[in-house]
Amino acid sequence: MVKKTQKFDLRQQMNRNKFEVFHYRDERPKPVKIHHHDFYEIYFFLGGDVSYLVDGKNYKLNRGDLLLISPQELHRPIVKAGSVYERIVLWIDRTYLASLSTPECDLTLCFQSDKHNHTNVIHTNAMMRGRIAELFELLCREAYSTDFAAEAYAQGLLLQLLAEVNRLVQQRDEPVFSSEAPSLVNRITSYINTHYGEDISLDTLSAHFFVSKYYLSHEFSQKIGISVVRYLTLKRLSIAKELLSEGLSASEVCAHCGFHNYTTFYRTFREEYGISPGRAIERAK
Repeated sequence: MVKKTQKFDLRQQMNRNKFEVFHYRDERPKPVKIHHHDFYEIYFFLGGDVSYLVDGKNYKLNRGDLLLISPQELHRPIVKAGSVYERIVLWIDRTYLASLSTPECDLTLCFQSDKHNHTNVIHTNAMMRGRIAELFELLCREAYSTDFAAEAYAQGLLLQLLAEVNRLVQQRDEPVFSSEAPSLVNRITSYINTHYGEDISLDTLSAHFFVSKYYLSHEFSQKIGISVVRYLTLKRLSIAKELLSEGLSASEVCAHCGFHNYTTFYRTFREEYGISPGRAIERAK
């Protein structure tokens, strides 16, 4: 596997405009808060005792698993102490990935959650695991190399890796999703992911799921790592950011995402991203 690892960086923004790849190996992993970002992520799990939350679904990872995370999906790792946590993380800019795709070869297909039997996690057999590991090893080397034609070489490796991942997604028979979270928590996150534009509160959720809001709050925070209200806010903001990038007006997005008024939407959006909704629209142009 890759010989050189990097020091873990908590940042969730890309510094390059095409792709970035990291090989991390931590004996004492830093906790990572639930978050989302504007780019695609491929995560190759190499070791540790880890489960991964993606939009409320909890995946227990096995060595060699590939985790596929789409823009705006809320996610975070849950790492148990006592073992070395090792993984390779690949970030790919959306515009760049679109430029690599063609009508006959859409490399974003593996990330599309609306496809039948979609799952965020792909298991690999020993042969494919070795192939994926080899491509990642070469990509980690060439991505930051100053050798002749390193950028072209790295792009070729990236294309091969994306082709392999998409083939794995298309060839599998059934999703490999499994969840350790209680059914109540799964049902709550699924409800929020679908009904984020409606009037949702602890009281309405409590009434909908026939449990006390205190029990609901405790179970959700224990399994997801943040409060129900915080999760709802992040989900609304992630959708809002996506819609703003697609050209919808700030007032349309505010109404669509369930914010009570524009002042609340403006303040919440600015506090989370450091820019106003209007500025987000300008950046997307």
